[in-house]
Amino acid sequence: MTADLLVPRWADWPLCQAAPTGTPGCIGAQLDQDQPCFVHSHSDARAAELGRLWGGSGWLGFLLGIEVTEELLAEVFAAVPIRDGRTVLRFADFRGARFQGTAGFDRAIFEGGAWFDRATFQGDAGFSGARFQRVAEAFRHRDVRFGRASFHGKVRFDEATFQGNSEFRAATFHRDASFAGARFEGTTRFDRAVFQGDAGFRTASFHGGGGFARASFHGKAWFEQARFQGATGFGEARFQGTTRFDEASFQGDADFRTTSFQDKASFDGASFYGRAWFDQATFQGDADFRTASFQDEARFDQVSGTIHR
Repeated sequence: MTADLLVPRWADWPLCQAAPTGTPGCIGAQLDQDQPCFVHSHSDARAAELGRLWGGSGWLGFLLGIEVTEELLAEVFAAVPIRDGRTVLRFADFRGARFQGTAGFDRAIFEGGAWFDRATFQGDAGFSGARFQRVAEAFRHRDVRFGRASFHGKVRFDEATFQGNSEFRAATFHRDASFAGARFEGTTRFDRAVFQGDAGFRTASFHGGGGFARASFHGKAWFEQARFQGATGFGEARFQGTTRFDEASFQGDADFRTTSFQDKASFDGASFYGRAWFDQATFQGDADFRTASFQDEARFDQVSGTIHR
């Protein structure tokens, strides 16, 4: 079997291994036409690429599909602008990248989009306090994408701000993931995401609608005091551990149809201002809605289990 046959279909950029001096089996993006990827290029080519980042004139698009070590990430951070003590990255394209060790993006500013589709994080990933901004008019791609990304270490997006749409569809979190206090200003999608550890969304706010349809929560799920401004969908989601939506606020419609709660589910003090649908939901543990308030239609048709209202 040749290395070319091992190339994943989603790697749709010119590959390092296809370059005349490329490295067999490497799916990193060519640095230039018929040139190897950033990792396998000579030092002068690497220095030239890093030089384009300084002053914010270049976009970070030369790390597609490559192995990103802590040393390489530090090298990139040393080449980008610093604003108010924060690393500034313009249109960061890390699709298919494989992060070794800790990926530390805490307090970083992403301007013009951040793409981490199918990226793999072998160690912990830190995005606490990061700001994903839609202020770079020069770039037409401004959304945040972590679709099908795989996080093998702990993940923290605490107090992060997402100004555009954010995409975590089918992402896998193998250990604890925390989005406490995160602010999602655009449409947010966690559909089919898998949380194998605890998932923390305490005090997170979703301003443009949120989707967790068919998501799987294997550990505890914390949504206390979370705020959902638009329509919110948890349809067919599976919660295997203790789930808490205490004092959560749903300003738009809340869809929990056919959702499965296999342990205790608490909606103590939750407020539903739009329609709330729990039709065909399954509650295998205690389900507490006694102090929840419903300002519009609330449906619990064909629910399985005991509900305290």
